[in-house]
Amino acid sequence: MTWEFKLEPTAEPVSEIEHILDVCRNVWNFALRERKDWLDSRKSPVNACSIQQAFLLPADAPFPNYHVQAKRLTAVKANFPRLKTVNAQVLQQVLRKLDGAWESWRLKRSGFPRFKKPNRMRSFGFPQMLKTCISNEGMKLPQLGWVKVRWSRRISDLFEVKQARIVRKASVHQRIADTRKDWHFKLAHHLCDGAGMIFGEDLDFRIMAKGMLGQYPLDAGWGQFTHQILPGVCFKREVYYGKVDPRGTSQDCPDCGAEVKKDLSIRISHCLECGSIKPSDMAAAQVVCTRGQRGIENACGVGVTGSSVMNSSPLALKQEIFGATPGSSLCP
Repeated sequence: MTWEFKLEPTAEPVSEIEHILDVCRNVWNFALRERKDWLDSRKSPVNACSIQQAFLLPADAPFPNYHVQAKRLTAVKANFPRLKTVNAQVLQQVLRKLDGAWESWRLKRSGFPRFKKPNRMRSFGFPQMLKTCISNEGMKLPQLGWVKVRWSRRISDLFEVKQARIVRKASVHQRIADTRKDWHFKLAHHLCDGAGMIFGEDLDFRIMAKGMLGQYPLDAGWGQFTHQILPGVCFKREVYYGKVDPRGTSQDCPDCGAEVKKDLSIRISHCLECGSIKPSDMAAAQVVCTRGQRGIENACGVGVTGSSVMNSSPLALKQEIFGATPGSSLCP
């Protein structure tokens, strides 16, 4: 039976909890790195090494499972005194948790275990507790001592506390950041599902935040999405991602390339040269798409740049006729 109660620790136990979580994170990352190096060394061809990096291990080196790593953990404490500051059973529980995550990945039940960034290690456990560790005021925890607990229900005297786990609840800001990042990844995968090439404007959102938009671009994480998440997802999904010059994308006609002067209050792009009438956002998106495709053509051997490419490029001509290249780029 598992019950959950809220701790009300003072400043000293809070500092000790943060220290324990940080040491547990270091042990997790080191143990995972050790397992990953062993796995990479077994996947390397016999006649060649990785072009990126390779950590060679002897052919008879045993797999670093829980028992091997727990034995090594005891041995390395002499060289790393920081490990002695945390209860040994707590660190062993970290290795057991990693071993379970590894086995779950090996059996294809979950993804590959991830390295923990700072503040990403959320919990640690005490596998053994004292028999008299509960009082009306709180609970006595190994290494932490007596900690005040808000008892939301009464624990019967017939029950015996076997183990305890300390969980650090995420702050409101952390939950918002995680939710925003999750949405960014879902959006990036959604975009990759419908395109073979994606182009975006090379914008500096820090400058935009100083203008009429204020802090909204920073709060919404536009830079994180366009500069980090979307390029990374495109790389993994083998979708081409490119950035184009943002100057004048809202002032050019997407069909003939003529300049169409207008401010943000005008939501329709009306070109007097070719008669094209489109929503301003759609017109700007097609201009971005054309510039990105033009950049690919130039890299592949088209020597002419400037407005003449718009008129001479077969790709631009096709886009002028059909509006976009179906199935190859993301354009409205």
